[in-house]
Amino acid sequence: MEIVRRFVNVLVFIFLVAASAGVLAVPLYLDRTGKTLPGNRDGWIGTGASILALALLFAVTHTTRRKREQFLVYEKEGGPVSISTQAIADYLAKLSSEFPAVVRMRPKVLTSRNDVDIIVDLKVKGGPQIHEVCESLQKRIRETLASGLGITEVRSVEINVREIYPDHKSA
Repeated sequence: MEIVRRFVNVLVFIFLVAASAGVLAVPLYLDRTGKTLPGNRDGWIGTGASILALALLFAVTHTTRRKREQFLVYEKEGGPVSISTQAIADYLAKLSSEFPAVVRMRPKVLTSRNDVDIIVDLKVKGGPQIHEVCESLQKRIRETLASGLGITEVRSVEINVREIYPDHKSA
């Protein structure tokens, strides 16, 4: 879908640039041929310049900006250690295999000065165990961050159950 959006944006930009070139070319062409210009010459030039400015504004506002990657930085004896928050999120996402009730897990890592907040969106299988799964997952995330990555400054681990799938058990 992103490719289609980019393609349409390029087409709109090309159309606007071509339209401005066409409007700007009218006074030049008519001046060379000696024909009279409908309307004011300066009006045509102003309109063409306005369309060109609109094309440039469109290009600037519709370009995709890359998110600046965030890192967790720890000062160690040998020098600073930087861990990408996306790498931490990917690492935590692998915990979902330990929980059969978890259908999909999307962790997000937010950093502040000295602390880390983890927000996890879950899709789970229905049943009375949802509360226990969420508590176990919170505990497991804290353990994994501490033992696997050495991150002990975890302020909160927020679990958001976004969707519950019916638990189909056959009798």
